[in-house]
Amino acid sequence: MAHAAVGKSGVGWDVITVNALMVRGVVGVDNWERQKEQDIVVSLSIVTDLAPSGSTDDVSLTVNYSDVTKSVTELVQTSHYKSVEGVAEGIAQVL
Repeated sequence: MAHAAVGKSGVGWDVITVNALMVRGVVGVDNWERQKEQDIVVSLSIVTDLAPSGSTDDVSLTVNYSDVTKSVTELVQTSHYKSVEGVAEGIAQVL
């Protein structure tokens, strides 16, 4: 189960953190690694300005945690990267 938190980055931006999102997926170079899914644990931080949402209480102006975790889960489950770095870059591109 993933846990999300929001905090200040110290430079006027907010940080949304998703910790320990467990996803099953294929990653690896060797053939034996690519034959079955593995547990892949994803933690990420999104730096953004939450002031517009916070000052208006308009949820359409904020980051939807559910959308973030669904996008990451879908990417990891459907991709077949050879490296963890490839997974990380794929996640960065989706978000």
